[in-house]
Amino acid sequence: MRASMLLCLWATACCAAELPEKLSLELLLQKRQPLEQDCYGANCLLLGRPVWYTDPSFMAKYKEAGKPFFRFPGGTPANFYNPQRGLRDEVPESGRDYGKENERVKLMTRGRGQKPAEFFEFAEATGARYSVVLNICTRTVEQNREWLAEAAEKGVEIPCFEIGNELYFEAYAWAFRNPRDYLRRARETSAMVRDLFPKAKIGVLVPSHIYTHESFLEEGQPANMARQQQWLEMLEGLTFFDAVVVHLYSQTGMDGKVEESDFLPFVDAFSNVVAYMKEHLDPALKRLETQFPDKEIWVTEYGVGGFSGNLRKYGLRSSHLGALHSDLMLLRFLSRPSVKVSHWHSFSHFLEYDYKQGGIGKGTHLSFLHFTMFAEAVRKSELYVPLKIGGSSAMEGGAFIGREKGYLILINKGPERCVVDALKSKKTLKVSGALQLSPRKDVALAEALQETQFINKTEMTGKALEAIEIAPYSITRIEFEWE
Repeated sequence: MRASMLLCLWATACCAAELPEKLSLELLLQKRQPLEQDCYGANCLLLGRPVWYTDPSFMAKYKEAGKPFFRFPGGTPANFYNPQRGLRDEVPESGRDYGKENERVKLMTRGRGQKPAEFFEFAEATGARYSVVLNICTRTVEQNREWLAEAAEKGVEIPCFEIGNELYFEAYAWAFRNPRDYLRRARETSAMVRDLFPKAKIGVLVPSHIYTHESFLEEGQPANMARQQQWLEMLEGLTFFDAVVVHLYSQTGMDGKVEESDFLPFVDAFSNVVAYMKEHLDPALKRLETQFPDKEIWVTEYGVGGFSGNLRKYGLRSSHLGALHSDLMLLRFLSRPSVKVSHWHSFSHFLEYDYKQGGIGKGTHLSFLHFTMFAEAVRKSELYVPLKIGGSSAMEGGAFIGREKGYLILINKGPERCVVDALKSKKTLKVSGALQLSPRKDVALAEALQETQFINKTEMTGKALEAIEIAPYSITRIEFEWE
């Protein structure tokens, strides 16, 4: 889905005449935990786009974003990616036709294709950490060994590998008729990877039904649900991998058959995805922690669901509210020790592209601003500290602590306005700045919440820091220093 171009409205904050709900914030320093840097990550699918990783403008955007943990070459197309050709394999039985797409890529690249060598060059130049999603659908173990051995011989060190992408779905029965077929290939592939990259970590796929479906019936399940349940049980207790890979998309309350005329207002769908996350995210992660107690959890895609039928046209994912939901998910992953990797879906959606001249355009989408609200807080911190919040049930937050500075991330999920009335900590601190993203203020709130183009970005200084206002449906980053 193509998001709309961001036009950012700047504002200078001041104290409001009427103070809304008063918030009390307390840093629970005794519950501090190490901060997982690789949780600040993004899926990045550039296959078929008019830019590849070594493009200077793309590299500049990556650095501007705080060098998130990347995922190469991305999601679904990774299952067809031919690294030697830099194109996607065409497999009629898959039901996917990449013929026209491949011809377009050959035209854009003058026949070279989009190959991994440039990605590895990009990673070396920027210091990027990343995972590689291996194509085990159309490439054999030996074919993958061939291109990976070439990379290893050149000194490339790949940190993490994912064995395929979402292959538990029935749509991939043409490649893996049953879960045991995947297990066999995953074992063989893992052995090959460890031979070439002994320091790399390996993740295997666990089905998304642990989050996207409310119950798992032992009898009478649809065929695809039985496949996913069997898949999950098959992997339990095995030792050849380091991590379980899961994708978590919250449901909007609509299915792919919904008519466009029946699309929910964004604010209603936002309430649905937030409620869905509240009910299902913790149980899903606890289930993985219980079934795979000695494994890392990698959430390599997350966000607003709805990728089938008419829902692909629904704009929530590209809106301020859609990004605010992903903010909430990222905050929860950063606070959970078992989650070692997470990828916002998707960095490639943050950017505009110039298909005529090549490269990326000048604009960025508002989700880029949301995502990068975490960049400084994560990259300049070493610890995550829980935040006790009093005064509003619609508020979530956490603290990120470095050696000299710290940051609070506050997310307001509701329509109420709040003000920070007290900030408590066992160590004395001084607020030194704040930045907030909120709905535009020049129109009614209901209209502003339907926006996919405009957003308020408010930088707070001076007296505004004495009583920081938290706007409805907003994310706020507060910076402080220890005294």
